[in-house]
Amino acid sequence: MKWFDTWFLKQSIKAWEFMRNQPDNLVADSNIPPYSPHSQLKSLSRSFNMPSTSFRTFNANGGTVVEITYYDVTTDHTNCALHVIPSDKDLGESLAHIITYEALKR
Repeated sequence: MKWFDTWFLKQSIKAWEFMRNQPDNLVADSNIPPYSPHSQLKSLSRSFNMPSTSFRTFNANGGTVVEITYYDVTTDHTNCALHVIPSDKDLGESLAHIITYEALKR
């Protein structure tokens, strides 16, 4: 494995020297926007121009936990609510009730 370590070190030094000799405006001239993992979500929420509600479900012992998150523009806060659906209840009907409740609450 020592040959791999020396090879990797030589390649790293070559790459470092290559990058040091490049002009600083090389990256600034490219048309590629900087990557952000949430850039698509931000642009999507800006295009609709309205607050959105998101929910996540978690399986738990004896049922399902539903987390509802939404942004309140008037208070500038992100609100989160947790709901528990027992395993003996219908999941789809309970989710419909929770979403309706959260929508009417605002």
